[in-house]
Amino acid sequence: MRFVALVALLFLSGCLESTIEDGRVFTVETLDRPEDAGPMYSMKDNLSEGPVLVLFIGVGCIG
Repeated sequence: MRFVALVALLFLSGCLESTIEDGRVFTVETLDRPEDAGPMYSMKDNLSEGPVLVLFIGVGCIG
């Protein structure tokens, strides 16, 4: 019985919706310093120029 429950949970984990959203772009406001290269950061624009390393710190993260 545990095996059946485990298999059911594995199949139900993740996104349950069948439609995939298109058009989402990671864009965020910057501090508009010279090293920021403008007031907005767009991951799509930066990825088109080459590989990008992004370090993101969430304000709500604990630990």
